Amino acid sequence: EALRLIDDVHARGKLPIVVGGSCMYLDWLVHGEPDAPKSDSEVQVGIAEELRPFHDVRDWDGALALLSAVDPVKAASMTRNHWSRLTRQLEVSRGPRSRTGRASRQGYVFKSFFLCPEDRHALFNRIDGRCLKMLRAGLFEEVARLLERGSLDPQSTAGCAIGYRQVIDYLTRPEPHDRDVRAFEDFLRTFGTATRRYARSQVQWFARDSDFFWLAANPFNPDVVGDEIRRLIARPQAEFEGLARLDGVLRERWASQGRATGAAFASCLEFGSSIVEELEGVLRTVDACTRRVPERFRRQPVAAMVMLTLASPCGKPFGKVYWGGRHQAWGWGNPLGKLHKQAVQVLESYGWRRVDERDDSIVPAFCWPTRKAGDFLASGGADAALPLVRPFPQEFTQRLDDKSELAAHLSAAGFAGVLPPTWLAHDFMASELCGDNEQDIWFVKHNLGVKGNGVHVFAGSGAVKSRLEELGPRGRHTFIVQRGVAPPDLHEGRKWMLRAHALLHCSGAGGARAYCHSDMVVIDHGQLYTEQPHVRAAHISSAGNPKNWPKPYLLECEPAAQQVRALMEQTLAAVWQFLPPRPFAPPESELCQVLGFDFAADTHGRYWLLEVNNYPAIASGTMEHVDTSVYTNLVRDVLQLVVLPRLDGILPVLGGFVKLDVEGANGAPPG
Repeated sequence: EALRLIDDVHARGKLPIVVGGSCMYLDWLVHGEPDAPKSDSEVQVGIAEELRPFHDVRDWDGALALLSAVDPVKAASMTRNHWSRLTRQLEVSRGPRSRTGRASRQGYVFKSFFLCPEDRHALFNRIDGRCLKMLRAGLFEEVARLLERGSLDPQSTAGCAIGYRQVIDYLTRPEPHDRDVRAFEDFLRTFGTATRRYARSQVQWFARDSDFFWLAANPFNPDVVGDEIRRLIARPQAEFEGLARLDGVLRERWASQGRATGAAFASCLEFGSSIVEELEGVLRTVDACTRRVPERFRRQPVAAMVMLTLASPCGKPFGKVYWGGRHQAWGWGNPLGKLHKQAVQVLESYGWRRVDERDDSIVPAFCWPTRKAGDFLASGGADAALPLVRPFPQEFTQRLDDKSELAAHLSAAGFAGVLPPTWLAHDFMASELCGDNEQDIWFVKHNLGVKGNGVHVFAGSGAVKSRLEELGPRGRHTFIVQRGVAPPDLHEGRKWMLRAHALLHCSGAGGARAYCHSDMVVIDHGQLYTEQPHVRAAHISSAGNPKNWPKPYLLECEPAAQQVRALMEQTLAAVWQFLPPRPFAPPESELCQVLGFDFAADTHGRYWLLEVNNYPAIASGTMEHVDTSVYTNLVRDVLQLVVLPRLDGILPVLGGFVKLDVEGANGAPPG
């Protein structure tokens, strides 16, 4: 229909301008519609009947298992309780598998723009203001009226829309009562969070599409951006495409704002009692709307959670729970806060449930390693609230994460050859290097630098010493110096980095074990290789404009994978003696942590360890462009190998993990 209207405008000698629409529809318009089968009403009726027994009892996990049987990757990406989408995905996944790609857009020339807000903080504040405006304008009355008339199915596409979804959940909550301030505060928080997340997802969508020219947009001065668009669309297509490649500064500015904003943004919708007082009149209306909702829509109270029979040291039961934000009593962050949406859905399919961050009646049975969750001791006090399966203490993992400590441990264990030549900054200043070429690439790295921000590139050791001299003794004590892997192996003209994941597991009964996951991710650098040190994206995998990052892929060379595993064994062997002593508290506790190992290879095929991350990114940050199924499989395999055997008593399954022989590691460099 859009193309027909575009053709009609062209036929009248005018220039068609398409504005707005969902990200997916714009993608289809510009790049061509994927050739998924057209919806068949008869097939959908049959699937709906198949799903009805699950829908009637709200058994989402049972229904999702039908999709998991034919397309587990798609099942992991499903939004919980989105029944209409599940119906469609079952239709597509069970249909013919042959696909020819996208529909042709030959004959059309698109000049596409994405108007990016200049200030992320200001955008979020405007979003919060719009949410409040919708509430005061009668959003609750609108939804209550539609439910009352039977005009709105809570599970329909409209019922799952942001705003409607949160209002329906509030109006149909089990056992409601007037002035339910706690429930209303939760509603405000989830309404604002969902809206801001949707705005972020829109930006992230267009960040992955280099065909959209990013322009800074100020909503209070639209004429400026309008004039700029008119100027750009008048340019010849080749010139326009050249200019579009210069929008990297804006893209990087938005990304850096995201890193800076993060937890620093304080939403007015989360001000607790003060915002509730401001909305006192709205809350009275909300109570009246709640009473109007037909009883058939009322959700039943959630059945009492099955607790583990084992109690925590503080006397409270363990349970499969997590929360958002920081727990108000214990001070931990979200136990699953590092995980992406699909991974959380995997845990929910095994019984995990979100609770309020004020609820201290249940201790989480499992915590995924994340810096914000907390530093848990292996043996806490008599009344400590500790997850049953929890990360290793940071006192131990820091030995791997801190680059200077790691280099010292490897050297002491006779495994110095695991790393490229590495010095503490003050030792490097006192060294006398032989045969150094001033064109050789060197790196100065912060001991705990993350996401490439603590990495600096130099040509020649002389430039390194000059920079360290400028920093002075106090400024350089937190840095290490590392010679670049040379000559570097290149893939299609680019350096590359390999990310492998190790799993450490320590229990009172079984001792300590280590595993390596077979899915090893290869990440090509953002620019073609050059010896020029100022081209950071040629030397650092996380540097440069994300739009220029090639799509990561999995390593498919078993000899290389064997070499990587041998390096991991030697690295872990260097710190094995520092494992936390047993018994843990309680004695049934287990320690479990996923570590990220980063490697590079030279042209001779030898792999070198660059660094170890004790809280590696999971489908986010520097790993956001990796296929999420890689991380969904990683999380599922951790659950089935370590977590579920402890919590549910099932037999452990290796899945994609390969056991490492840490105690048998030797000092010979693998190759």
